[in-house]
Amino acid sequence: MKTRERYIFHKEKLKEYQKDFYELVQDLDITELKKLRLETLFECYGYSRTMQSKEYQQLKKENE
Repeated sequence: MKTRERYIFHKEKLKEYQKDFYELVQDLDITELKKLRLETLFECYGYSRTMQSKEYQQLKKENE
């Protein structure tokens, strides 16, 4: 699988995960404020993991 194919594959998987997560949150018997907080944390977690991966790749390049 080429880089672009892997990128597209993971992009689609992320869409599925996000959709599933939001559906699960909406089914929870909690306040709307807590639902919003869960959604925000989910998005922030994903963003932080992305940035961590990006920085890790940069560290690998610097240490070569």
